[in-house]
Amino acid sequence: MTVQSSLETRALHRPSLFNVSKRAGRLGSRGASLAATCAFALLAAACGRRDKVQAAPSVEGGAAAPASAAATALAAAGDRCPPSWLVPFRSYGSVAPILNIVADESHVYYRVFNGTYRVPLAGGEPTALESTSKMTGGIYLTGDRVIIQPTGSAAFLSLPKAGGAEWQPFLDASGDKRGGGTAVQGIFKNMGSGIVDAGQQAVFDGKSFYFIESVENVREHKPATFTIKRLDVSGGAAAAVLFTSNIGLSSLAKVGDELFFIRNDTPPKPAPKPGEKPTVDTSRNLTLMAMPAAGGAPEVRISPFHGVGPGLNDGHSVYYIDGPIQKMSIMRHPLSGKGEPEALDPYYFAVQQAAAYGTDRVMLLAAGPGKPYQPGDNGPPYKILAGPANGPLAQVRCFEDRPGPFALGGKTAYFAMFDNKEGAAIAKVALP
Repeated sequence: MTVQSSLETRALHRPSLFNVSKRAGRLGSRGASLAATCAFALLAAACGRRDKVQAAPSVEGGAAAPASAAATALAAAGDRCPPSWLVPFRSYGSVAPILNIVADESHVYYRVFNGTYRVPLAGGEPTALESTSKMTGGIYLTGDRVIIQPTGSAAFLSLPKAGGAEWQPFLDASGDKRGGGTAVQGIFKNMGSGIVDAGQQAVFDGKSFYFIESVENVREHKPATFTIKRLDVSGGAAAAVLFTSNIGLSSLAKVGDELFFIRNDTPPKPAPKPGEKPTVDTSRNLTLMAMPAAGGAPEVRISPFHGVGPGLNDGHSVYYIDGPIQKMSIMRHPLSGKGEPEALDPYYFAVQQAAAYGTDRVMLLAAGPGKPYQPGDNGPPYKILAGPANGPLAQVRCFEDRPGPFALGGKTAYFAMFDNKEGAAIAKVALP
């Protein structure tokens, strides 16, 4: 069974992730386009609530050739909203979203701000593993433990999968050994020392955590340094240094035996001259880099890179949005950097999630109508697309409300959903 960390794709869960920008009339993820975002917001606002079930086209058995019948059946399934529910909407002491979600062979584990829960894959009532913590950060599974990386710290805490205990220190690679302190504790510490150190969201491969650590001396106005580190589960608290840079690094992902990350090559913006009005320039110059996970010199794979990050991949290619604003398309670009990007489905605003499953298959969560907009068209704006990693993708499900973080177990995807009146839920989507 494939186990997918909910935040492994560093798009991982953002309230408004629309990777669109402008550059000479073309849009990519190099910056935000207010016009595109507003257009999509209007489209989303026009859509009905999740409890409005769209009628699925009927499939007449034997009325078409086998290939056409299969395609029609898939299209019918893809138009069904809402999906099935593993956990219906509920409140966990307060109306708040699910922050993180992971799965193993038998359960889905998830966190809200004030607790950690698990529910069997077969369904049933969620069980509280603990309900006193107030933390955010990515969660992972290893052996009989649930691991959390509290936000802003390169330190990890563990909790038994069966519950019955509180979070305990697990690994600590933070600069001041704060032991998994919260983001607020880190902020006060940074304010006192004048040195800002933070660990970005880690990637876990079952044996080691990989993360980017940044350190900046703001008191002495020294530039930040960015270091890629590896912390082995069985190797104590000493993190191995794999690469250090004075240029901004982000969006770490591990694919096979390689680490991929984004290097921000955007030159500093010149200060406006006296009397000159400042201009707003959201363009960025990003480069997709790769290096051996065991350490070694990084190399350029894609430059310029128009995507959100390498986490949106199928093990072979990375996915992103690019093209004219009237017809932005899902793009697929080999992680090797060889070859040209391939345009897939048009009329989408963002690729928000991606994950490999099965044998060379991929699932995407894309935002957009997937067809030319027509007045009065209020179709669901979030689509689950799936198919072969090197072939066409087909819509297999849709959402009328924006899904949050997800976990992938085998051929089932579990998406966290949120309603500001009814609370949080977990939807399940069977993948072909």
